[in-house]
Amino acid sequence: MADSEQNFAELEEKINYLIETIHQLERRLIFVEKSLQQGNNLIDTDAVSVTGSLERPNIIKINYSEPELVELYNNDCSALFNKVLKVSLTEDSLLKKSSNSIFLAERKKGNYWIVATEDDNYWLLPKANLRIDTYNYQTVKSLFECDGYEVNSDSEFTLIKPATVSLAAGGEQWMLVEPGRLNFASTSPSDGDFEEGIEETPIPKLLHTLTGHTNSIRSIAISPQGNVLASGGFDNTIKIWDLQSGTIINTISGYSRFNSVAISPDGETLVSGSDHETIKIWKITNGKLKNFLTGHSGWIDCVAVSPNGELIASGSRDETIKIWNLETGELLQTFTGHHGAVISLVFSPNGYVLASSGFDNTIKLWNLDTRELIRTISGYSDLFWSVAISPDGETLACGSIKHTIRLWNLNTGELQHTLTGHLKEVWSVAISPDGKTLLSGSGDKTVKLWKLSTGELLSSLDCHSKEVYCVAISPDGQTIVSGSKDQLINIYQLM
Repeated sequence: MADSEQNFAELEEKINYLIETIHQLERRLIFVEKSLQQGNNLIDTDAVSVTGSLERPNIIKINYSEPELVELYNNDCSALFNKVLKVSLTEDSLLKKSSNSIFLAERKKGNYWIVATEDDNYWLLPKANLRIDTYNYQTVKSLFECDGYEVNSDSEFTLIKPATVSLAAGGEQWMLVEPGRLNFASTSPSDGDFEEGIEETPIPKLLHTLTGHTNSIRSIAISPQGNVLASGGFDNTIKIWDLQSGTIINTISGYSRFNSVAISPDGETLVSGSDHETIKIWKITNGKLKNFLTGHSGWIDCVAVSPNGELIASGSRDETIKIWNLETGELLQTFTGHHGAVISLVFSPNGYVLASSGFDNTIKLWNLDTRELIRTISGYSDLFWSVAISPDGETLACGSIKHTIRLWNLNTGELQHTLTGHLKEVWSVAISPDGKTLLSGSGDKTVKLWKLSTGELLSSLDCHSKEVYCVAISPDGQTIVSGSKDQLINIYQLM
């Protein structure tokens, strides 16, 4: 019985293919006849134009980024109905008679959609409400990675990444360039799976909204003891807060914007970087200035303190990274290599590696023992605003101006995942102490929580009215904090 149903499905696909081919021929004949009657130039009217790349004049181009398209498809795919081209696999690709390449052609009842963007990208999506079952799974699998699919079950899915296609020579078929990715959620988990899901999926509850800054909050840091929060703002102040109660402890005033703050492992010292080209070291308990470090010739965009509390790293618009002795203020090393401002820094948990990102669209890894460059991650057109390293030292997370978060293997430099879901640039990323959860803040005004191992989106918080510039997670992993251009700090407890 199953074989008969499968044969029927294949026969139906072939019949649809033949019917659509006949319709295409009919449309061409009608067009040629009308054009000849009107004396029109056939080539100018319906030919595929070549302007550096092949185009399809009959596809409405949309002005969406890839994350925006994914968000729209998963939440309201009906908005795409009149902007797509319906396609199915060609007969040769369906029966695997052609080369290793996979081709699709326009079909009136096609199971897939092609969407074109104004920057000449072509994305392939499953049609709305496509049910994936035993009979069409192999076809779907040739176009999309299917995470969590269970054989012999009709499964709903979430689009994680659209497939990429290009127009083949002749303009009648589309060739698969890069497979997409679908995620299948289990609809009937076992009791054990349900308990595990509850344990691994944090549910944020708003505890406090802190007010006091009078301009954008650009950086936040939580003390390793988990009792103190520091926030640096464009209002020329640093504010020290009690993390549990949300009450303000102290305000440190400066003469320029504070771009970055970091707290030492003992919780006693605060380090700040500002537009004043100096690094300042403060005593947290009373807000008194302990020391200031000079040597940079540009704004200080980022500072970090090593896990052992001995070193400060600073990144500047003078395109250098400087390493200082925290206790004495002595300059130990200057790293050069970025060709643009250095905008984010993070020490590895063992303190042997420093990761940096810059305006030159590169990420660099530095060996603090040998004081040499280990690796440069480049080749991407992304500007990475923020970098974070997992507690096991294996994963490097980077927030991108192109709305994505990229996860690399820190040891090999291999790209592991690209997380999509934000609709604007990702300003800040942080990783939980247990290494399970990634936190991100974006220009789309949201804070998102992700499962680090898979890139799965766990939760999204519409918590601010303007861009979220900075996020942090407490040492016990139970509290998350976000700071925004709206001058507010939100503190959430993870339930």
